[in-house]
Order: sequence, then C-alpha cells, then structure tokens
Amino acid sequence: MNPKPDAMKFQSGVTLMELLVTLVIGLFTMATLVQAYVNTKHHQAITLHTNHQEQDANYALQLIAKDIRRAGYLGELLSDTAISGSLSPSLPSKLCNKNMSWGSMLQQPLLGFNDTLTHHVQYDYSACISSRHYLRGDVITLRYLSPDTISFSELKDKTNKRKVYMRTSSTEGLLFQAKDYKTNMLPIIARSQVRRVLSHTYFIGPSNTPSDTACNNTNKTPALFRLRLNNKGLPQREELLQGIENIQFLYSIDSNQDGIIDKTQQADHILNWKDVVLVQINITMYQPCMINKNNSYSTLVALKNRRG
Repeated sequence: MNPKPDAMKFQSGVTLMELLVTLVIGLFTMATLVQAYVNTKHHQAITLHTNHQEQDANYALQLIAKDIRRAGYLGELLSDTAISGSLSPSLPSKLCNKNMSWGSMLQQPLLGFNDTLTHHVQYDYSACISSRHYLRGDVITLRYLSPDTISFSELKDKTNKRKVYMRTSSTEGLLFQAKDYKTNMLPIIARSQVRRVLSHTYFIGPSNTPSDTACNNTNKTPALFRLRLNNKGLPQREELLQGIENIQFLYSIDSNQDGIIDKTQQADHILNWKDVVLVQINITMYQPCMINKNNSYSTLVALKNRRG
C-alpha cells in the first residue's frame, strides 16, 4: 500500500516582505507622532513667549503711562512758579548733571529727546547716562509729586535725611531735604501736606543681566531703564525690564488751548512743552529668535496736570 500523501501544507509566520511593510508603516506612524509632538511643543513655546512678551509690553506701557498722566502734579499747589524753600528749585534745563538740580526742575514736568542723549545745541544728558549705558530710542523725563502724602516719621527717619520733599498749600510750595523739614513749615491755617518729589527719565540701555536666550550670541540684551532720585536726592540709573528693544514717543500739541490738537510731532520739533496734551508711546520688544513677528505695542496717554 502506498503511503497517504501529505495534506496541503500551510506556512506559518510572516514573510520578509510583510515584515518590511509593517516596519515601514510603523516608522511612518512614529514619525507622524513625533512631528505632531514637535509641532505641539513649538506652538506651546510660541504661545508662552507671546504671552510673556505681551505681559512685559503692557507692564512697560502702563509704567510710563502712569508717569505721563501724573507729570506736573504738585499736590495742593496751583502754580509751579510759587515754589521756594531751603532747596532752591532749579530752572528748566535740557541738561542733566549729577547733582540735585535734575530732580528739582518741577517747572519742567515733561521733556523728551528724539533718538539720542545729546544734541550739540539743544540738550545733553550724557553726564547722567553715559554712551555705554544707552543703546537706542527716544528719551523722556517726567516730574511730579507723589499722590500720597507722607508722615512725619518718614521725615524724621535718618535714612531719608537727604531725600527731596515738597510741602504744599494752594498758594505756596516749599522744596527741601528731609533733614531741613523743621525750617520748611507753613502756617497751620494753610493746611499744607508733604509729598515726595519724583523725577524719572526712561531710556533703552544694555541689560546688566546676560540673556538666557540661545538665539542671542551677545550679552547686550536691550532693557528698559530709568533715572530716579536716590536717597541722596541724586539721579541714579536702574534697570526695570529686560527685552524692551526700542521706545518712541509722539507728542500732540494744543498751542492755543482750544481743546483741538494742532499737530503731532517728535520731540525735536516741540517748541513749548507746556503745549503737549497727548503722548503716544510705541515700544518694540526684543526678538532674537523671531518667534513672534508682532512685537510692537503702543498706547496713547493724556496729560492730566497741564499748566499753561
């Protein structure tokens, strides 16, 4: 008897071709998932950067806008020509010296420069802001008294003895350092108040902190700076916010006080700063990696304490 032939044989497992096809499909799927993950992370980075940039821009705009609105505020005093005291008020000047004159120019609450610190005829702030501390952009100076009154305990504090204050009534203002407060009194009937003298100059300079951005190969990340009065009543430079690349101002003029804006100009064309009624602030944020092309922000601010 012949042996029974084998039944049809079935091959188990997969062929090499099937294995390769499966591998290709798997790699394609993995590449798609990786690309989706990378895109998501990139989108998140852009969103985070944009949100952070907008927060910084809004902070810078609000900070400067607040000073612009307050520029020229003198408390109870109705006229900026009625200021005397043991610290003689300085006459308006377009110079900045490292002494107490810069902070006491209360008759000059607003002053701006266009894209420079110095002009051979018009102005010079280089004594207070050196060329290595200035990068670019406009410069604006704002002066006013603090909205809040201060207590006698602050005047008596020895750490404040050289700080600059002003006592004001409706008819008279006395400018003095805290150490001289006893000789700068007004009659009780005048109902006077004491406030701090605030003087600020905003400008763009190289940051004191190296950038942590991989796209930036230099250490000169731009930042918003300001001059302010220190405890000795002298101008002192301080860094406020890293990442502000440029700042520009436009000034709207009402020269005849009829409530209608005559024109809008840059600082170099302003003949009388008391004619300025509106200031437009334009800032540009630093973009070393070009993550967000929309890096410009602006706001318009009305002066609240204009004195003709």
